[in-house]
Amino acid sequence: MTTSKSNATICYCSDITSEEIEQAVNHGCKSIKEVRDYLGKNITGKCKEMNPQGVCCHPVFEQEIKKYL
Repeated sequence: MTTSKSNATICYCSDITSEEIEQAVNHGCKSIKEVRDYLGKNITGKCKEMNPQGVCCHPVFEQEIKKYL
């Protein structure tokens, strides 16, 4: 797990960080799908195994996208 707030892991399935989301939004991405496609990281459905909280990352992921829009 990443400790730096700016580079905190947001999506554990696809190993996407806050910094990567910011970069994708700066390149015009506005949705989770667009961010994943831009980054070439499309692994999904393993939230309960990968996320330490055992929940889906979508609410936090969407919040992170909105933060950079």
